[in-house]
Amino acid sequence: NLVTVHKDASLAEAAKLMKDERIGALVVADKSNSILGIITDRDIVLSGVAEWKPLDTKVSEIMSKDVLRVPKESGVADVIEKMEKWEVRRAVIVDKNNHACGIVSSDDLIQLIGNELQSLGKLVSHQIADEGMAKAV
Repeated sequence: NLVTVHKDASLAEAAKLMKDERIGALVVADKSNSILGIITDRDIVLSGVAEWKPLDTKVSEIMSKDVLRVPKESGVADVIEKMEKWEVRRAVIVDKNNHACGIVSSDDLIQLIGNELQSLGKLVSHQIADEGMAKAV
């Protein structure tokens, strides 16, 4: 799910929103909902708290401005390849108008691939079991 925060929101507001939504990143947007950046829980800790910045510091002061954007039609392998190339853990999913419509993290991709592998494993197990039954008859 995509959760956005306004560029003028404070670090405290962003942190509270992340806590309430149980997420680790927010897309930073302006009033027209254009993507300006991304802020993560890690950004708040390392670039905010650890640097002794006040909690009323604006999100725009510490957000990452370079945001990996991937079309929503992209396949998993393409997203992983781009994330690896950019050396990031998150990508913003955009529609054909380049508007944010989602966010994906490396953790999301690992879970997705894990679920697919589990399903594939069950399929193979059933096929092997069926083959064994056919040989026994």
